[in-house]
Amino acid sequence: MQQTARTLSRLRRSLVARVLSGVLLSAGLSFACTAQATLRPISLKQQQQLQKLAATGDTAGLRALVQTLENGYDTDALPIFGVYRAILLSADDKSLQGLVELRKSLSLVKQEWEQSPNARTAASYAFALDGQATLLDLQARSAEAGASLDQGHEVALKMLGPKDQQTQWLLYKRMYKAIAGSRYPLAQRLAKELQQSLPKPLNQCRQSICLALRFQMASLAGSMGQQTQALQIAKELMPHLDVDAQHASWNIYQLVNLSIGLNKSKELQYWCQQVRAMAAQPRFANLEGINRASARCLRSDNTGEQQLDALLEQERKTRGAGADGSAYLLLQKAELLSQKNHPLEAAQAAAQVWAIGVAKDVNYWQWQAHRTMAQSLIDMEQVSEAIYHAKQAVNVQQRMLSDKELTSSQREAVMQRGRELYEELAEWLLEGQRFSEAEQTLTLAREQSYHQLVRSYQPPQRALELTPAEQQRDAATQSLQSALRHSWQNRENNANALQQALAQAPQSLDTPMAQSQAPTDTGVKLKPLAPHQTEVRYLPAPDHVYVVVRQGQQPEQRVRLPIAQKQLTQDIAQLRRELQQRGSNPQLQAHKLYQQLWLPLAQWLPAPAPESAVGQAPEVRVHLEGALRYLPMAALHDGQHWLGESYALPQDTGVQAENNAQVAPEREGWSLQGSSRATADLPALPKVKEEIEGLAQLPNTQGIGHDTQQDDAFTADSLRHALLTRKVVHLASHFRLMPGNGQASGLYLGNGQLLTLGELNGPSFRFDGLDLLTLSACETAVPSGPAEQGLPIDSLAWLAQARGARHVLASLWAVADEGTQQFMTAFYTALSSPMDHAQAVRAAQLAMLKNASAVQPHAQLRGLSDQRSAQTSGSASSGLAHPYYWSAFVLLTAAQ
Repeated sequence: MQQTARTLSRLRRSLVARVLSGVLLSAGLSFACTAQATLRPISLKQQQQLQKLAATGDTAGLRALVQTLENGYDTDALPIFGVYRAILLSADDKSLQGLVELRKSLSLVKQEWEQSPNARTAASYAFALDGQATLLDLQARSAEAGASLDQGHEVALKMLGPKDQQTQWLLYKRMYKAIAGSRYPLAQRLAKELQQSLPKPLNQCRQSICLALRFQMASLAGSMGQQTQALQIAKELMPHLDVDAQHASWNIYQLVNLSIGLNKSKELQYWCQQVRAMAAQPRFANLEGINRASARCLRSDNTGEQQLDALLEQERKTRGAGADGSAYLLLQKAELLSQKNHPLEAAQAAAQVWAIGVAKDVNYWQWQAHRTMAQSLIDMEQVSEAIYHAKQAVNVQQRMLSDKELTSSQREAVMQRGRELYEELAEWLLEGQRFSEAEQTLTLAREQSYHQLVRSYQPPQRALELTPAEQQRDAATQSLQSALRHSWQNRENNANALQQALAQAPQSLDTPMAQSQAPTDTGVKLKPLAPHQTEVRYLPAPDHVYVVVRQGQQPEQRVRLPIAQKQLTQDIAQLRRELQQRGSNPQLQAHKLYQQLWLPLAQWLPAPAPESAVGQAPEVRVHLEGALRYLPMAALHDGQHWLGESYALPQDTGVQAENNAQVAPEREGWSLQGSSRATADLPALPKVKEEIEGLAQLPNTQGIGHDTQQDDAFTADSLRHALLTRKVVHLASHFRLMPGNGQASGLYLGNGQLLTLGELNGPSFRFDGLDLLTLSACETAVPSGPAEQGLPIDSLAWLAQARGARHVLASLWAVADEGTQQFMTAFYTALSSPMDHAQAVRAAQLAMLKNASAVQPHAQLRGLSDQRSAQTSGSASSGLAHPYYWSAFVLLTAAQ
């Protein structure tokens, strides 16, 4: 659920009160008070009253009692008394002063605990640590807060036991922080631990801790995408929260959001009615959960702008101008104004959200604000300004995703919320003929998406480059950003300064950008080509395919092909199906795509040369994005010849190889490794042995050093050594691709073990400096299909390219054992002639086209695949000349 982590942030204050009720009961409230002659001791009854006021959240009552006790009572004899002062300071939005006050008490309580470790002193110490964690959280010092909370729970667990009320609430807070930080596996483990400590099954328990746990379990389910389950939990819980206003307010906010996410309009209508009824009750007045739920209902109704303003003013008075609640309500206001076609006002509201994010250094609010401003500016047809804010949003997201402490689940949550951003920006850039910037945006999207397949993959921390005009616009905001940060840091002394700084944001961001750049300025330039080189770059958009053709030193040619992305995807899928049916005739579909994608560019391309000798064909380097990355360009057909006959077609991946701090090792020779054995549910590959032994003869004729490692000798260590020492590494085995799971995808070694993509991404496998990696296996180049956020995830070939390999030969589908062996033999024969890599691929394709020999009807496949897709269908087989056998392999090359 997109908003869950943010919407729970203000529960921290109420949780302090919750812990108080448990901690003071556990402590027994039996403090030895040695009153001074002029001061009276605080009685047990007064201590109980302090505890009750804090537990019920009665700030006014607590304040009055604290003031009474400070006048004439020996508060110094009660070390924990300072925690109450800290609570009151926090309630006044003075968390920094509260932290100073609390730490005075903390040192005394800690000293008491160390001198006499028992249940009473443990309860006091754990309580003080918990209060410190809450105040640190309010200071946005999350790591320190987590450490303090963990320490408090450890103390309570050791001395009070798992079933103690205070221990349970501390464990609950740890679980809450795990949810808020998107550490879902940890949250699940802590929730299970807490359930085991309860006096009765969770669904029968009506204690506050049980109700709070059920609330957080609904939040956890929603955060993990299990919205139906989350809705059910929240609905069952709602009747039992009548005595708990805080949790009831947040729970109904969850119900509103979940009803919207699941498109349950009738349920949404019902819950919004409940929200309005609750908001009219004094005990729910000004609670942030109710305010947020009210705002969300108003936005869903597309009404209530004035009511939203009233909620916002209420929120500012209650929790301060820079509070998360204000940012949320401003964002809802911006969305509502956008829905009502008031883009200027929407952008101004979003600018205030940005200001809060900058002041507090919260990436999330900056990211949301830039996205909203970009869309509003597009609606106002201010495209340059919209692109600037969209770039800033992408760069904020890059910062969020590149945080080394970010877990894979946190990174997934960010990508899930921002999946459309990259594509929207790319579309706007393409419309403005800013092709290089569009391509850079799409490349970043693919890099960030890749973490889903290889969980350990850390994308390079790269940002979109700004044009000079955009840099000038960014520089103009720096003074405001400094003022915002300074005013936030000093807000406890001067709240008005913060309010004034926030109010300046809309006007400061409303300045039009300089118009010095030409509309077709591409910003980031591609590297120049050599005189004989030709390059075609395809960038699909929803309604068109944009193409850049570059040839030598000639001016770039830019073409917009009228092909809708949906139709293109269907046509490519149809061709792939026909190519993988070995008895089919895919020429008609291949010709259709040729006419759509290649023929319109013919006037700028070298003349086709299907009759040219091996090694002499014109070379056209292609760059593919989106659905086109599933398409083997060599299998397009001009009506007489396959495109692979007429051109050598290396594929530029657009991947910039990582910068390795270590110097790439010197390499020479070949390493030929593989396994012919059956493994798991995959059959034996008898042609692998023949393939490796045949290839081993080639370097001998050239005086090239080489080694072969087959079956038991093909190990992780043998591969690791080859990647450190050889220029060419050839791997022939089964490959298993399990979309989205880098620990279940990988290459099978000779002993039948799976060397996963996650392991291959480790630092001991060095791809930098490798001239050629050949993956003679199934689906090693294919994107694994649209991911949940609509972006393709790449396989082993992309990993190797990203890690520094200059060339990778890999497959786009499940390839057959016999055909692969003959293709590889032809490829390496050409490569050792010698011939460059792209021409050698064409040579192998030509050799296969001339080979009409029959193959076994049930040839084994080198990977996990549905063999029905590769069986003969309909007409007679054309043997190894069928494009199934030769067009699957593509040569991926490093980015220009």
